[in-house]
Amino acid sequence: MISIAASSCDGTEPDEALSNVSGTWDARFEGTVTGRGTRQTDDITMELAQSGSSVKGNLRFAGLDMPFPLSGSVTGNRFEYRSSVTLDGCELRVEAHTVVDSSGRRFGGDQTQSSCEGMASGQVEATRRG
Repeated sequence: MISIAASSCDGTEPDEALSNVSGTWDARFEGTVTGRGTRQTDDITMELAQSGSSVKGNLRFAGLDMPFPLSGSVTGNRFEYRSSVTLDGCELRVEAHTVVDSSGRRFGGDQTQSSCEGMASGQVEATRRG
């Protein structure tokens, strides 16, 4: 008897379906600023395009008229992304590890946001538009 094991080039099993995160998402981040203990809440719009497991797009924070380029990846139902931009000499960074729900209409998980003013750690929840 011959046994054959198959896997794809990106490390996922062939029968492991990738969640689709393409589209526009409305997200909300709620966290705590490290060292200060103050709450931070941000409303974010995400415009995402997915090709296989690779994701590219933009984050747009309410109140900032500037897109943050985003890159990320999807493995099964896990969606991880990161973004950074320099604004007025300060690097602003976002990193998240999230899970897409079975409907494909929501995702949520851990997110950190850092700037020259400090780092906030918390949760992000997003809902697909349309």
